[in-house]
Amino acid sequence: MSKNIPIEVLGVRANITLISFRAASQPFTPVDLFTIWIDLLKSIDGLSGFGIDLPIKDYTKDEFLEAVKSQADTRAKKHLDDMKEEREKNAEEEKKKDYIKDEIKQLKSLIGMD
Repeated sequence: MSKNIPIEVLGVRANITLISFRAASQPFTPVDLFTIWIDLLKSIDGLSGFGIDLPIKDYTKDEFLEAVKSQADTRAKKHLDDMKEEREKNAEEEKKKDYIKDEIKQLKSLIGMD
């Protein structure tokens, strides 16, 4: 069993829990990549973990950890922004549904269908 490697993502403690690779021969993968999975020890607005990709090359320990942290911060921000946008979209859809339900209720009442 592999040892988890502690890092920090957006000020939250996290662990690198998996390092794998994606070959350039796979769809939508133009170059060989390391795939790194990161688990947050405390979720941020519902985000508890995510994956990042880094180019395959010879890294020093510090280079690798800095590249992971930099990419993880960027990816986490993007995930959080996407999640916020999705929540806002869902809230708007719920408002629209509530409005339509009220309109249906009023229409039924108007025509004596209630």
